Amino acid sequence: MDSAEANRRFYETVAAEYDEKEVAVANPRARALLEGALRQALALAPGGAVLDACGGSGNASEMLVRMGAEPVLVDVSPEMIELWRAKARRAGIEPEVVQAEIVDFLRDDSRTWDVVVFSSALHHLENYEQAVEAAADRITPGGVLVTVFDPPLAEPGDRFIRRVDWVLFQALHEPRDFLETVRARLRRSSQGEPPVGRLAERYALDGVDDLELRRLLETRGFEIVLHERTPEARMLATRALLRLAGRDGAFRLIARRRPEAV
Repeated sequence: MDSAEANRRFYETVAAEYDEKEVAVANPRARALLEGALRQALALAPGGAVLDACGGSGNASEMLVRMGAEPVLVDVSPEMIELWRAKARRAGIEPEVVQAEIVDFLRDDSRTWDVVVFSSALHHLENYEQAVEAAADRITPGGVLVTVFDPPLAEPGDRFIRRVDWVLFQALHEPRDFLETVRARLRRSSQGEPPVGRLAERYALDGVDDLELRRLLETRGFEIVLHERTPEARMLATRALLRLAGRDGAFRLIARRRPEAV
């Protein structure tokens, strides 16, 4: 099963409760980080064509609309897209949405973009470098790529910390779901099947190579406006542990295509 199909199946089951549980959506601190990155990107962008890539339930799109943008949201999950449509209807807007795998969309759609946003997205993709390359090819001169809420490549011990963070969060905040998840994983493991959630969040434990993404963008005529790693985690205790150990849990990257780049 590839990552696109895994994400379709995974979000079919969790979409109804996603906005209540997803840290990037429900946590005020995380939302402030995202809002700051989006404001910075819009301030740099030469125009108003904005793509919310792998936009899910519209967390970034909702902020972008409040900032005066009219984002196009692309996501592989129809259930997550419907969540964004419902929010948009309540706000009195009719957003453009596309159900598609993001690399396919970027290759097939001829439009160019002034801003492309990946929010908590790259670690879900089969080939995140390919997705960033495809996005870079569609960004206008002076345009901006933003990616937030992905873990950097795991150093020794990081996989354990990330797994413990997830277990603690699930056990404390979603005990019933946690027990059912454990049962389901044990059942699939006994049958030799990898959990759909693990396939959907393909690089959640191993992390995303942010240094390679930076190099990739620079070779395509982008300048790095912001590249920052932070000790992000679901649980306060985990964040404290990361700070104490001098480790990072997530990174933000904002890159601007040089106006003369073609």
